[in-house]
Order: sequence, then C-alpha cells, then structure tokens
Amino acid sequence: MSERDKALREVMDLIDKQLARVVHLEHFGANAQGQYTALLILKGQIRAMLGYSGHMPSEVPNQSEDAK
Repeated sequence: MSERDKALREVMDLIDKQLARVVHLEHFGANAQGQYTALLILKGQIRAMLGYSGHMPSEVPNQSEDAK
C-alpha cells in the first residue's frame, strides 16, 4: 500500500469518527443532517482516489481516423 493510500485511509477513518459523532448528536437536526451528507460525499470522493497515483495527461494526441 502506498504512503498516499495510507494517508487517504487515515482521513477516511477520521471521517468515520466524525460521522459517528454527528449521528450521536442529541438533536439530529437539519445542520447535523447536512454535515452527515457532506461527510459521506467527501468519504466517497476520497475512496475514489484510493489506488490512483498516476497523473492525467494535459494533452491527448489527435486519435481520429482522419489524422495522419
């Protein structure tokens, strides 16, 4: 596992702890629901980054059939 993936997993663990804290709020109102949703979205975005260490090319050569 790369150092980057280890760091991302640590962040996901912190998000899980925050999710548990938000769920246990005495009044799970609109603000807490918004926090919970935002944390879930963030965790999903971080999960999508796991295992990807390459760089996206800034330019892609023309691959059309007409190009010669």
